[in-house]
Amino acid sequence: MAFVRNLRLVSRLSSMRQSAHGHAMSTKGTVVELRIYELKPEYFKPFLELIEKHWHIRCADSKSLGFWISDLGGINEVIHMWQYDSLIDRALKRKKLLENKEWQKGFLPKFFPMCSKMTNALLSVTEGSKLTTDFTQSSPAVYELQICEGQYPQEKVYSSEFLVGRFTGVYGPINTEYLLFRYIDGNTAFNHALQRNQGKSIKGYSRFMIPSAWSPMK
Repeated sequence: MAFVRNLRLVSRLSSMRQSAHGHAMSTKGTVVELRIYELKPEYFKPFLELIEKHWHIRCADSKSLGFWISDLGGINEVIHMWQYDSLIDRALKRKKLLENKEWQKGFLPKFFPMCSKMTNALLSVTEGSKLTTDFTQSSPAVYELQICEGQYPQEKVYSSEFLVGRFTGVYGPINTEYLLFRYIDGNTAFNHALQRNQGKSIKGYSRFMIPSAWSPMK
């Protein structure tokens, strides 16, 4: 039943294409969907095997920015981000995914019992910043996702660290900024986090994340 409701919802959203011309300003521009899944402990490894097997289907029409495993700041959690041209673009691609027979029968019925909680948020690239994905991939790079109340203080972004993207929450938590950092290793990430957290100017939540083997960002 949940699948049917989701399919009806994205069908309704995609039908907005016919009436969107008068509201182009509300749908133009890159949007990013952040998804966080909390898995039941006994299903964490089977879920990773399941999503890796079906990853090609999930990425057939949607652009994945990355898929990470939360190592600190969350237990049995995975985080993934998806880039779309607009809300209508997202709705159309979600509809196509949900209509895929292999996704319907091979992934969803196995996935739902594995997951204890799913959350998502829609983000836009913060004005005056940019999303940078054309860096040289390397291992063992690690990532940090900062979710901050209000505007993130610019002086806390150091020239010695690599900021992949800075985003503003649109749906989900509002008056919130999301910053995705990339580091060459865990020690470097820790040292920057320690330096950043000195003082009381930042309020929010942080996750230390490891990219999966199939993540576009390594």
